[in-house]
Amino acid sequence: MNRPGDTGSPVETVRSRRRHAAHEGYSRGERTVAAGLAVVVVGSVLALGTVHVPVLLVVAAASMALAVRASLLHLSHDRTLPLSWPAVGCFALSAYTLAQAIPLPLGLLAHLAPANAEVWRHALDPAGLPPPRWASVSLDPGASAVEALKGITYGCVFVAAHALAARRRAHVGVAIVLGSAVVAALTTIAHGLLGATRVFGLYEPSFPVAAWHVGPLLNPNNLAGYLGLGALAGFGFLLARRAPLPRVGVALAVATLVAVDVSAASRGGVIALGAGAVLLAVVLRLGAGSRAMRPGERVAWALLAAATAGGGALAMLGGTL
Repeated sequence: MNRPGDTGSPVETVRSRRRHAAHEGYSRGERTVAAGLAVVVVGSVLALGTVHVPVLLVVAAASMALAVRASLLHLSHDRTLPLSWPAVGCFALSAYTLAQAIPLPLGLLAHLAPANAEVWRHALDPAGLPPPRWASVSLDPGASAVEALKGITYGCVFVAAHALAARRRAHVGVAIVLGSAVVAALTTIAHGLLGATRVFGLYEPSFPVAAWHVGPLLNPNNLAGYLGLGALAGFGFLLARRAPLPRVGVALAVATLVAVDVSAASRGGVIALGAGAVLLAVVLRLGAGSRAMRPGERVAWALLAAATAGGGALAMLGGTL
């Protein structure tokens, strides 16, 4: 039986259901997926970016369970798997990486990757042992397996995000990215204010870290890139016609992200943020065509400019402390 507003056409029926879902409250399944996505994304960045294998195993298991739950939710509505190109790309690259860790007969490996086979052939010479009979294309199969697991985790996160977006909940995933970046920035600021040399007072970096750079993402390039992604998510909320979050609050979040991004002293991160902002402006301008800018849009752009300038001013102020 068709729901109210269905036209009878399968395509139109799905579209009508999505439009209807956009005006309904969140279902229990959607709340579960949204909460799980927030826990995985925010938890992974707080856990030092999940660079340690035991933590990665926990996050990967949680993301896989989340992907299964999201897939079941999506199948119950659209009868298709919530696979997007980013998810497919992550799974394909992970499979390619994992294939390189599969042991092969050394003779076969000599035909596929002669240089790698030569390394394996002499790997046991210092111990006076014969070469292994089986070896992988990867010279560090354990590390390749870890990287493949990371890719699978990314793919599972994309699956969950796509399942929410298909139900007109795309802003939930964007809000999680923004919130996770703000948490990373505030955590870094808190460590700087406390003069901490250990992350959360527990983990001591194995390499020297500059003051105000101690936090869950110790590499300044990683930190700047992550915060830049969150700032661009905030840009989108500020310029949205119907902002799902208060624009003033988002502007403050963007200012904080820009400030910490610049103070991270990553030239690549700052350039990427600037390039992303310019690209966003160009895309929006092309989409608007010859239409004049509405008053509300002028206010949004002004708020965006103020947030960005404020973040830059905060970064310069912080550099003098």
